[in-house]
Amino acid sequence: MTYFHENMTNGFRPMLHTVLHTFKQYDATQVDLSQWNNGPNLDNVPYVERKTNAEYGVTENGSQTLKTGIEFGYTSPRFKAINTRFTLSGAYFKTQLRNSVPIVEKPPLSIGTDGFPYYGIYQNDLGYVNSNMNYNLFIDTYIPKMDLTISASFQGSFFDYNRRDKRTAEPISYYGIDGIIHSFTEADKTDTYKQWLVRNVSVTDNMPTEKTFTLAANLKVTKSIYQNIKTSMFVTRLFNYSAPYYFNNVKVERTGTNTPYFGMELTYNF
Repeated sequence: MTYFHENMTNGFRPMLHTVLHTFKQYDATQVDLSQWNNGPNLDNVPYVERKTNAEYGVTENGSQTLKTGIEFGYTSPRFKAINTRFTLSGAYFKTQLRNSVPIVEKPPLSIGTDGFPYYGIYQNDLGYVNSNMNYNLFIDTYIPKMDLTISASFQGSFFDYNRRDKRTAEPISYYGIDGIIHSFTEADKTDTYKQWLVRNVSVTDNMPTEKTFTLAANLKVTKSIYQNIKTSMFVTRLFNYSAPYYFNNVKVERTGTNTPYFGMELTYNF
């Protein structure tokens, strides 16, 4: 039996940054097109100084991946009465992926003539928590008089849980053109601009998918023809069962997943 625990807090992810730009916005209606010389003459054209945040992306150490799990295996002796051996193996895995630093986002909308002036700083980004426990039971029986081996395996999972890491709608803080970071308050939820910093998070965004028991059976028969030649016939996914599960109080039936196929092998040892 093996237990493992791995916590990586410096994984890469694209991060949004902004830089403040100051520019002159000229009144285009006042440009004299007759004085165009490799561009307009702007000496006497009125303008207004404007400021805007320009965006750029940087790949940084901003992801955390936490992995825990147990792997197990057991092989029995070959019981002489039935000349059969049992081998059981499996594993439990849990993987969590989330951001390790706050995330900067801007709502994809425009209000007024100047666009949207604020950027929200959020505690979390899209992440997930996945856990699974699978198993594999292998049974092989040897018949000496026929030099024949019959083996069967039963494999699947006890459960398979998937959910998004809980995504909060409200930012922890925000900033505007002045670059000063402000805490997001209850009053900001009704502000003309700041209310749009609250992200759309639906009920199903944080709803887990909890799939239950599955089973697949395989069969293989191996016969020695001569001393160095063996032939085998196998059937993969001879039987398959996937238990139904519920999502948002709706029962989901998993059908049509059984696709058995047959095959043969010929082995020659030099």
